[in-house]
Amino acid sequence: MPDDLVLTSEFSPVAIQVDPLSGLPVAITLVGSDIAVAIEAHIRLVTGGDEVHSPLGGLDYEGCLERSEIRLTEARPVSSVYTDHRVHELAARLDEWPCRLVYTFRSEHPRVRLAVELEAPAAGSGLVRNLHIDLTVPVENPHEWLIHCPGNHVRPNLSLADFTKPVAISPAGGLMGSSGLVALEHQGNGTFLWWPFSRQEIGDTHAQPAERGPRLTWRTDLAGEVAPGARLRSGDLHLDLFDDAWSDLLPQTANWLRTLGITAPTDPPEWVATAKIFEVQIGYSVFSGYEYAPYPTAADLLADLARIEAMGFNTIQVMPRQPFPSYNVHDYRDISTSWGDEATLRELVKQCHQRDMHLILDILLHGVVDKEAVARAADGVRSGPYADRIAEATPHLWSDHGDAVDVAYSRHIIDFEPHWSGGAPDVHPLTEEHPEWFARDSSGAIIGVYTKAFDVANPSWQQYFIDSSLYLIETLDIDGFRFDAPTYNYFANWSDRTRAHASMSMLGCLPLFRHLRTAMKALKPEAMLYTEPSGVLLRESMDLSYNYDEQWLFSVLEPEIHSRDQGVRNAKDLAHWLRDRDLVLPQGSMTAHHIDSHDTFWWPLPGEKWLRDRYGADGAAALLGTFALSGGPFMMFVGGEQEIEDQLRRVNLLRDERPELAVGRSDYDAVTLADDTVYGVVRTGDKRSLVLVNLSSRSVRTSCSVRIADGASAEDGPVQVADLFQDEHLVLTRAGGVWSADLDFRPYQVRVLALDS
Repeated sequence: MPDDLVLTSEFSPVAIQVDPLSGLPVAITLVGSDIAVAIEAHIRLVTGGDEVHSPLGGLDYEGCLERSEIRLTEARPVSSVYTDHRVHELAARLDEWPCRLVYTFRSEHPRVRLAVELEAPAAGSGLVRNLHIDLTVPVENPHEWLIHCPGNHVRPNLSLADFTKPVAISPAGGLMGSSGLVALEHQGNGTFLWWPFSRQEIGDTHAQPAERGPRLTWRTDLAGEVAPGARLRSGDLHLDLFDDAWSDLLPQTANWLRTLGITAPTDPPEWVATAKIFEVQIGYSVFSGYEYAPYPTAADLLADLARIEAMGFNTIQVMPRQPFPSYNVHDYRDISTSWGDEATLRELVKQCHQRDMHLILDILLHGVVDKEAVARAADGVRSGPYADRIAEATPHLWSDHGDAVDVAYSRHIIDFEPHWSGGAPDVHPLTEEHPEWFARDSSGAIIGVYTKAFDVANPSWQQYFIDSSLYLIETLDIDGFRFDAPTYNYFANWSDRTRAHASMSMLGCLPLFRHLRTAMKALKPEAMLYTEPSGVLLRESMDLSYNYDEQWLFSVLEPEIHSRDQGVRNAKDLAHWLRDRDLVLPQGSMTAHHIDSHDTFWWPLPGEKWLRDRYGADGAAALLGTFALSGGPFMMFVGGEQEIEDQLRRVNLLRDERPELAVGRSDYDAVTLADDTVYGVVRTGDKRSLVLVNLSSRSVRTSCSVRIADGASAEDGPVQVADLFQDEHLVLTRAGGVWSADLDFRPYQVRVLALDS
C-alpha cells in the first residue's frame, strides 16, 4: 500500500487525504493554501440479529453483529469522469462484507461527498440493520473554533469551549426546520462543512463534545437484505472546506440546496403567505380524566364562525374528529366519522368562502386503526419502560428533557385506548383488501407505531391517497390539507417488495407529495399543501411547513434555564437563531408560526397545557407578537386565544394593515439594541416596520438604532414615528440612514414602529 493517498479532481480545489489502509478520510485541504482540517473517521456496519417489536412501536433488533474493521482490497481507486464531476471508488472489506467507498468531487458546493456501497458477503445474502459513519475533528484550542448548527437546539456562533453537551441535528428529512448541516469555523482560518444527506432514509445525526474535538455522528438508518450481485448504497456525507468565515457562507446555503435539487415551490397560492390559521377540533379529547371539548359538534364550530372571523383569522384548520378516529385513518371518504358531520362541514366551507376565509382539513397517512392495533399499542405501553411513569408531569414538548416525550406518548395511548378501540373494527378491511399497502416485519406481520402502518412508498397506495384527497376537495370544496406526521413510521419495512432496501419507506412520502401536488393544482390551483415535518426535503412540494423547530425558543422567557448551557440566552440570541434558520431553508420557504397548537396542548398534564399556564398571559402575548409579526403565516389552536384576545386581534389587524409583517423581508442585522432582552427585526415590503418585543418580566430602557440602507439621502433630524401596536407616537433621530432613540418598555411589551418616512 502507498504511504499516502490523496484524492483530487479537476472540478474542485478540495482534496481528500485518505488512510492507505482503510480508505477513510484523514484530512481535507484546499489545494494551494495552508487551510486544512484533520479528520478521524470510523464506520460501523450493523448486521444480522433478530427483529423484536419495540414497546413503543416499530422494530428493534437483538443479537446483531457490528463490523468496524475496514481494509482496502485495492491499492488505487478506480476513477470515472463525467461532464461535471469525478468519482473515485475504493474497493474495501468491512470484515467479510465487500464494499466500496465512493468519493464524488464536483465544482458546486458542497464539493465532496462520500457514500458507502455494500455487497453481499461471500456466504450469500446478508441482512443490513444499520450503518454508522462518524467523524471526529481534532481541535487543539477550542476557544479558536465556533460551531454552527442552524435550525437546531444550539445558539448561533457557539464557541467550542462552551460546547459541553450533545445536540441532535435534525436531518434533511427530519422534523425540524433544518438542512442537517454543521459548520466548524476556525476563526480567521476557514470553515469545515459536514452534511449528511439522504432522500431514502431519515437518519439520526448528532454533534457531541469529545476530548479530542467535536464528534459528528450519523446513524444512516440504511437497512435491507443484500443479495449476491446486488448493492445497497448509503446516503451521501457531504464535506467541504472554505477559506471564508461562516457569516459570509451562510447566505449562500440556499444555492447549495438548489445544487442538490432542493427548491421550494414557486407557485404557492397567494393567500397562503397571509394565512392566519385557527386550528380546531370537533368532539372531545381525553387527558388523564380531563376532557377538552371546545366544539362538541361541527354545528358548534359553525355557530362560532363569526367570533373566529372577528378575532382576525382567515383560515380554519379542522383536525380529525376526537376521540375517534383521532390521528388514525378510519376511512378517508367517511367524512362524518373522520372530521365531523359532512353536511355541516359543507355548510361551514360555504360560509367561510362567503367571508373570504379558507378551510383546510388535517389529514394523516401513517396508518389505519383497528382493535388489534390499539391492543398492541396499549399492551406495549403497559409492558414497556414507562408503564409506572405515565402519571408524572412532563415538560414542554421540545424542551430537551430526556425521555419526557416517550412518557407523554405512553400516557396518550392509555388515555385514548378505550375510545379508539370502541370505535374501530376488529380488523381494518384495508389490511385484507390490500395487504401489499402495509409495512411488515420479516415474518410478514404488519407493523406500526400505534396504527397498522401504511407503506407510503407503495405506488398503488400513493394513488389511493391521491384519489382520496381529490375526492375530499371535490366533495367539500375545501382549500387544501395539513398533512400530519407523514414520516411517523420511522422504521425499516421488511415486506417482500421492499426487503432489498427495507429503509426506503421512511421517506416514501416525498414522491407521493410531488405527485399529489400536481394532481391537486390541476383540480384546484389555489389549494394549499401544508405539512408537519419542517426538514428541507419536506419543503420541496409544500406551500407551508409547521414550526416545531421554534418551540424550544419559548424558554427565552426563562433565562435561568439557558444561562448555564448552549441554548438561546436572550432575545438577541433568538433573533440571530431565526435569521440563521431561515437562511438554510430553500428560498421562498414559508413556515407557519404557532405558540399554542394541539401538539403543545395535548402532551403536558392539565394545568400546564397552555403557554399562558407557563408564562402568564403577558408572556404568552409577548411570544405572540414575536412570532406572528416576524413574517409568514400564523396559527393558533382553539383555546390558546383565551386571556390574550385583545392582543391577538391587534396582531391580526396589523398583519392586514401592514402586509410587510406577513409577506415582507426580515432584516435582523439592521437592528442594534443595548439590552439583549429586547427582540428586534425590520420587516420590509412596500413599507417598512420595526418589530420590538421586550422578552423579559422587567421594565427596560434601551438604546435602539436601525440602519436603513436606502435612507442615507433622507433629511437628518428628529422624526415622529407611529407605534402601531401601542397607538402612540415616538420621536427617533435620523442621521445618515440610521434611526435611533432611547426606548422604554413595560414587561413583555410589544412595539411596532412604522418607518415610512
